[in-house]
Amino acid sequence: MMRVRLPNDPGSLGAVASAIGATGADIQAIRVVERTTNSALNDFVVQLPSGMTPESMVSVCQSVQQVRVELVSEHLIGGNLQSDLETATQMAAKPEHAAPLLLQAALLVFGAEWALLVGVSAEPVVLAATSKGPSPTTMMLASLEPWDTPHLVELPEDPWPVRYSGAVVPLLHHRAMVAARAAPPFRQAELVRLSHLATLAR
Repeated sequence: MMRVRLPNDPGSLGAVASAIGATGADIQAIRVVERTTNSALNDFVVQLPSGMTPESMVSVCQSVQQVRVELVSEHLIGGNLQSDLETATQMAAKPEHAAPLLLQAALLVFGAEWALLVGVSAEPVVLAATSKGPSPTTMMLASLEPWDTPHLVELPEDPWPVRYSGAVVPLLHHRAMVAARAAPPFRQAELVRLSHLATLAR
């Protein structure tokens, strides 16, 4: 998956798609992450042709004028990015598993490196975590407050393992979810989408 910043101009998306297609790569999905007056941020799920490296694909994309690749991450072949609608459908169909599904969606849909489900009725405590989730201390968890309001946070390298950008969203039953990645920073539009999905976590 590549997260690509391109001008918000007619033809820009087509120019990037054409450059990718000219290499023989297969574009499996495109999703708009954020759009402003001047630019758009899109996720491209691309299956590279044999022998082509991700670094080469980044160079191809950035050869298009005013285009910059902000993030590259690997996904399984055929593992297209889940959409928000697909995630919401899964959560609604299995409400008893909605919170764990939301943690996995943070990785698959939002490109987080890890996510935590935190109980916040008293002293915050980690209830569940994805496989790469850290084991934060009580003090580290306290730095993520407030728990009752969706917000973005910057987690410093000390005491966290590396410098992370995070999103915190409240859930029902005195719980909250934290999603984090090293780069690029979480954006307000992503926080809004996570918050909408969090309302389904019963």
